[in-house]
Amino acid sequence: MVRTIASIAVSALGVWICALNASVFWTRHLLHRESPSWTPLLGAGLLAAGMLVAPMRELHRWWWIPFLVDWGSVPGLVYSAVWHVRRKSE
Repeated sequence: MVRTIASIAVSALGVWICALNASVFWTRHLLHRESPSWTPLLGAGLLAAGMLVAPMRELHRWWWIPFLVDWGSVPGLVYSAVWHVRRKSE
């Protein structure tokens, strides 16, 4: 029961931060307006922790998926790296 409650609480916080990161992406890159910065790795890290703590063992092997989906993780970091490389080459 404790693992279930901990998993839900940590995952809910992770989903909230991932949603905030998605709104930053939407506002900045699709609406072309100023927005606050995204939070790297935190949302996906919390979601991954929630998956690893969950009593359902089937979720444990999928812990890495949030890092691919959350804009504040792999997509955002790759975008930032490409932006910096392109900026230096100009």
